[in-house]
Amino acid sequence: MTIATTTESLCLVTDIKIRMGYESTDTSDDEMLAQIIRGVSSMFDTYADRTFIMNQADATEYYSGGMELYVKRWPVVSITTLKISSDWDWTNVDALVADTDYRLQAADGRIYYLPGISWPSDPYRMTGEFPGGFDNIQIVYTGGYIGPGGSVLSGQTGLPDDIREAAIQQVCFYLKRRHDIGLTAVSAEGQNITKFAPYDLLPSVKKTLARYRR
Repeated sequence: MTIATTTESLCLVTDIKIRMGYESTDTSDDEMLAQIIRGVSSMFDTYADRTFIMNQADATEYYSGGMELYVKRWPVVSITTLKISSDWDWTNVDALVADTDYRLQAADGRIYYLPGISWPSDPYRMTGEFPGGFDNIQIVYTGGYIGPGGSVLSGQTGLPDDIREAAIQQVCFYLKRRHDIGLTAVSAEGQNITKFAPYDLLPSVKKTLARYRR
């Protein structure tokens, strides 16, 4: 599947330049801005326990058996293959069949193993649980949001505006404080004055990301 996206970051350099009042022709800080954006995007993924932006190619992930699978990238656009193998021999095992062996809840990346009578010899199948094991489930799939500046094709979802805005706010904050990393207080006339909170995500940003956490 072709993924029409121009960035794997949660906002663009132009977003920051507009917000910070850069001249449109000023490119002197572009690389620094891009680095901060990449760092903030990674922090958002870690905090939300997910990968927001869709890969250019299918992602391959491995999970251990259990009641449900929760993939890292959602909303899910498509599943190429979903396989179970106790010995990790993915070549010589048949892929499960959608809506027969499993069901996908695309909006939040949940995958259910369907109980039924088609595999009566499989005790896991009767309970609806994926067979137990360590990384015994392989899924190859496409999921996540199309990043800012990308074209959203049929079946895909663009990055929500509030996540992009949260990324802009966080990047601008870090940009303004880039010379004060690690500084929590300054001394003035013999008194300690708190300058800003520890280097962390802004409270407003955490509130936004809370709506998108696993």
